[in-house]
Amino acid sequence: MFKKGILMSAFILLVSIVGTSSVYAEEGEGMESLVKLRLGGELLLTEVPTFSYGRISYDGTSKTVDLPETQKMTVSDKTGLGEGWRVTVSFKDTKFKTGGFKLKVTPTIDSELAIAASTTTLNGDEASVLQANSAEAYTKDRNDFTFDYASGESNQLTIPDNAKSGSYATILTWNLESTP
Repeated sequence: MFKKGILMSAFILLVSIVGTSSVYAEEGEGMESLVKLRLGGELLLTEVPTFSYGRISYDGTSKTVDLPETQKMTVSDKTGLGEGWRVTVSFKDTKFKTGGFKLKVTPTIDSELAIAASTTTLNGDEASVLQANSAEAYTKDRNDFTFDYASGESNQLTIPDNAKSGSYATILTWNLESTP
């Protein structure tokens, strides 16, 4: 028992001598940290046209129908980056695409914007319908840009020969992307 007491005392003495140390802080040393953020708004399509041609009288021969009501597309560029952007559109409905239906679209544009093509005929594949090559003049005010697809012959649907009677619909997929 006496040996256990001596061993325990020696252990406690050893821990108290070796196991404790002092830590001192240096005065005047500062620390640094990094602050990160990303500032900027979004580039968005906030409104896209809905082309509805209603009921059409059809006799089996090719026919072109004017858009009955003006439609709007709005691009909102809140990025402030001054980069260009473009809008593309496509449709994938096979009945509409393989049936030979075509949409001719022509936006009314601000004279400062460059458009991809004055008139674009949509046949299902992705097509560029509007392009701002350098948006610097447009983004510094961070405006929304609205373009009209006017009723009348500048925006038309072409119905092919021998189309079957019935209802036709397709979903247009509009994409907006920034361009260098």
